[in-house]
Amino acid sequence: MKNNSNITLNILIILIPIIMVMYGIDMKDIFEVDILFTLIWILGSFGAIGLLLATIAISLEKKRVPNKIKLIIVGLLLVTSTIVYMSFNGGFWGEKIISATFLDDRSSMRLKLYKNGKYVLVSDWMFGDKRYIGNYRIETDTIYFDNYPLGDNDFVSKKLVLVNDSIYFRLLPDGQYDKHFYYFKIK
Repeated sequence: MKNNSNITLNILIILIPIIMVMYGIDMKDIFEVDILFTLIWILGSFGAIGLLLATIAISLEKKRVPNKIKLIIVGLLLVTSTIVYMSFNGGFWGEKIISATFLDDRSSMRLKLYKNGKYVLVSDWMFGDKRYIGNYRIETDTIYFDNYPLGDNDFVSKKLVLVNDSIYFRLLPDGQYDKHFYYFKIK
């Protein structure tokens, strides 16, 4: 073949938009088969990185610059996918004031609070994840979520309590917070 780097660029021009669509579907929970879309965008991302590295290696070996238009298109797709990723993960919300994690045996939750009053809560488990985005406010040692319940349950209470480097989120039937297991550890 005359110029393999152009072939890899052609594949990237097709693969990167597919990865972005799968990532968007996974983040927006459009379907209830999260694991399938997660696997597609993760495997596709590794494939895209491999193809990008192969394109660079081929170009260096042959001392030939690939088709500039295709190179620009791939570059724009990579920038766009970075922007999409950042938008789903609070990348444009400014300063993060709290980052905390709750770890369970088979799951975890990551909470990020931003200075502008927005939050991202990602709940991961073996077969997928759920992402909750909304607004919050802090009054002394209490965090209040504006949209409640988060998703379809009340596992995380409407108000969370900050104590030292922990955020307690699970209310017991007696109205007290579980301080033994259900808490976010602030990083």
